[in-house]
Amino acid sequence: MMIDAPLCLPNEGAYHVLGDTDVTRQLVSIIEAVRPGARFGGYVDAAHQVTGAPLIVCDLRIEGAKRLVREGKSADVLVMPLPVSDYWSYWEFSKRVLHEIGFDGGSVTMRDGAFTDMLLSTKRAEIDKETGNLLETPDLYMSQNPEILVANKEKIRRVIETLSDHSSRQAYSTIVTGSPAACWSFYLDRVFRSVQYFEHIDYGRCHMVINGGVFDGHEIPFLVTKLPADATIHNFDPLGHDHLTDYVAAWMAAGSQDFIEHRFALWHEDGKQTFAMSGDGQIYAHVSSETGETTAYPCRTIDSFVEQTGLDCVDLIKLDLEGADLHALFGAFYTIRKYRPQLAISIYHRLEEIWKIPIVLFQLCENYDFHLGYYSFERFEAILYCIPKEISQEQSAAGQL
Repeated sequence: MMIDAPLCLPNEGAYHVLGDTDVTRQLVSIIEAVRPGARFGGYVDAAHQVTGAPLIVCDLRIEGAKRLVREGKSADVLVMPLPVSDYWSYWEFSKRVLHEIGFDGGSVTMRDGAFTDMLLSTKRAEIDKETGNLLETPDLYMSQNPEILVANKEKIRRVIETLSDHSSRQAYSTIVTGSPAACWSFYLDRVFRSVQYFEHIDYGRCHMVINGGVFDGHEIPFLVTKLPADATIHNFDPLGHDHLTDYVAAWMAAGSQDFIEHRFALWHEDGKQTFAMSGDGQIYAHVSSETGETTAYPCRTIDSFVEQTGLDCVDLIKLDLEGADLHALFGAFYTIRKYRPQLAISIYHRLEEIWKIPIVLFQLCENYDFHLGYYSFERFEAILYCIPKEISQEQSAAGQL
């Protein structure tokens, strides 16, 4: 059985964890905070040491873990990939605030003021020396840019009206008009329940995947557990797999899927494009380098790649391209129209992309349903899921929605 996030675990009974490492110890600490009714039975070295309680397998660098994941048949084995290194995930969030987290039987709670303390300690806000008020950086919350919102209110209204479900409209409204405190509350309610990119998509159908934007690859362990065994994943990043973490590399090696590295950027035309590198080592299309230095990287369109590679299907396109997402979509029109893939697209790197990219996709994706996932306590990590209606209808009939 595969587990996405801690609140998917039962809040009762005992459980064991394979291996005693820094990673498994952190997971146990998180589970103890948000699943206080469950009882930790200890770390074990092998599955046969556990009887009568589930065994959580989360770190494939531990001996025997890969075999348990590949077998994937035992109901007593809970395979739980972790979003290690994803800043916005419950994993990294817990490192900063775990001592402030509790569970009241229905939802995760935090001490009043804990978010403020975290923002101050991470320098994402400061205290006004004259008034004593908390000052959040305006670029981090859309509600603090009223002139832009007023000027684009009709586009925002169109997006809200086109989204296919109430929770998506609520998420979008929170990003656009919610106060910082409203964004924090929305995040806390969801961060331990789900992970970015892995809602709404029917991954069992995805045999051919275009994965635009890799960097440390924190989504790859989830792809390994969710995609069909024969899936092919084309990973596109100007830096290729250079920054994959050891944790992620172990999952990639364990999976039966074929991950193919492509060291170029996705863009609206073939050739070269100049990008900046930020302090974290990522390539960005929407900010300037702190040093003013830029580098030209080879780039391709999705359409030309699909045609020249001879692909006869594309089942999923996931894009998180640090500001190049709209450019890549302009280079994918033919592929999307022809193959009708499911899409998971980042729409947040620039303020105006929160409505620009959805409106482009609404026009491009005929007879699709549109859902919005929001995975940040600021305006970031907004993912638009575009699902062909024929898939949505089959999911609904099968009780998957």
